[in-house]
Amino acid sequence: MIVAAGLSVVLLLVINPVSAAPAKSAKTAKQSLPAPVDFINQQIRQAWEDNEVEPSEVADDAEWLRRVYLDIAGHIPPYDTVKSFLGDKDKSKRANH
Repeated sequence: MIVAAGLSVVLLLVINPVSAAPAKSAKTAKQSLPAPVDFINQQIRQAWEDNEVEPSEVADDAEWLRRVYLDIAGHIPPYDTVKSFLGDKDKSKRANH
């Protein structure tokens, strides 16, 4: 995904988010996620455990879109973008926007 903000253009690689719940089995995780993603997820979960951190719940679509815009563009998303994103029923829309 390429995001343009003012004079900056950011190339954003979207990978599967880390889930608070561990994978059902190592075999299932390796089949469903590329090895680097699975490795990163394991490292993040281990850091949470080592530091006694409870991960937050997965953000709903409105919260997710707001966070992404604030992190990357530095402002909240435009109304038309929010309306379009929330109206999109595609389950992979977070990877497509």
